[in-house]
Amino acid sequence: MGLFAACADDNDSNPTLQQPSTFVLNEPSYAAQIVALENSTEIPFTWSQPDYGFPAEVSYDIQASLTGNFTVSTDEANADESGATIPDYAVVASGLFGGSGSMDATTLDRNMVQIAQWTENTVPGTQTVYVRLAASTPGAATIYSNVVTILTGPYYIALKDAAPELWYLVGECVGDGSWNNSAGGIGPAIFPLLTLADETYDKVSGKGVIAYTGFFP
Repeated sequence: MGLFAACADDNDSNPTLQQPSTFVLNEPSYAAQIVALENSTEIPFTWSQPDYGFPAEVSYDIQASLTGNFTVSTDEANADESGATIPDYAVVASGLFGGSGSMDATTLDRNMVQIAQWTENTVPGTQTVYVRLAASTPGAATIYSNVVTILTGPYYIALKDAAPELWYLVGECVGDGSWNNSAGGIGPAIFPLLTLADETYDKVSGKGVIAYTGFFP
């Protein structure tokens, strides 16, 4: 006996990736207030997901500029060893998901000092900062939100490279197994992951690849 089967075209039930042109970054509730960066930790934002035609997993970066121009980033300027490249914006936070996130106040201030090239005596009392989001998802081009402004109170930070950010191993199979998660436990109970000679580390955040090589019971 021959068995025959047919199926209808189900394209209508399969999501199709659309390419939106922009999306909405909400104006912060504190937009009319001065954000004192030296006394702040995280600066929060909320936004609406771009319309890709279905609920996609989207990664967001928060970008900040002192002029409203987003042409050359601090990362691009740092990569130019000649020092001739002048940045006009910075990626202050990256890899955010969902509809809300924040940027670190100290990181923002450090980037502002680099972009404006302030000295200890030339930091202004207030500074308007222009903020936008960059959104990316696999299969679609990066798009940018509208720009919102916040009023900040900056302070001077010496522009020196941040120390590499270290993480530590602790647990029953590490060192003496005491789970001593304190400064006194470094060595007997906590082992640091170490920097690698062939890796580079972010000059602002200190983030980069660190590793531990050893034996575990």
